[in-house]
Amino acid sequence: MRRAAVAIAALWVPLSGVSGSLAQSVPDLDAVIAAFRDTFGSDCDSGGMDSDLFERFPPEVYSVGSPDRGERLYVLICNLAAYNATYALYLSRPDGQIEQLEFATPVVNFGASPDDAGESAAFVRFDTDALLFNVVVDPAQMSITARVNWRGLGDAFSEGRWVLRDGEVVLTDYVIDPTLDLEENPIQIVQDEIVVLP
Repeated sequence: MRRAAVAIAALWVPLSGVSGSLAQSVPDLDAVIAAFRDTFGSDCDSGGMDSDLFERFPPEVYSVGSPDRGERLYVLICNLAAYNATYALYLSRPDGQIEQLEFATPVVNFGASPDDAGESAAFVRFDTDALLFNVVVDPAQMSITARVNWRGLGDAFSEGRWVLRDGEVVLTDYVIDPTLDLEENPIQIVQDEIVVLP
């Protein structure tokens, strides 16, 4: 798993959504978009078929750490669907290096039926994801939350929270609700950085 080395000395400072002429005030944006398109190409609507997706949903840019270091976190939309959108996240450094972030996510076995998940769910391993769903950045907590809605009603989902800490992207919490019962009753998989599911 690749880990992002991030110096965090202060709160993230959110910048404006960036598009068109605003891009000139964020000098790394063109390089980040080029890296994004090189990695994902036509796998993302914003890199292929729907090339104006960035105009409708401009990249989000956050200053990471102390302002004099010039590190920035970029959140770029990849695909947009009915109730989920996917995003790629990049970090640019003062030396010009651009790094794509990857996120640890648990793989869980639910046995024969997700409806019995409370009794049969078992942690299998960790995997890594380069794209996150429905990303929310919390500058005050220096955290990234992502939620995958398994259907439009939102009663079945998985949701994770990661923080940038001591140079790493750390998964702190992860829940899954695999049941189609019109209620939210998630199973805690990871809590306070510890796998709590057997």
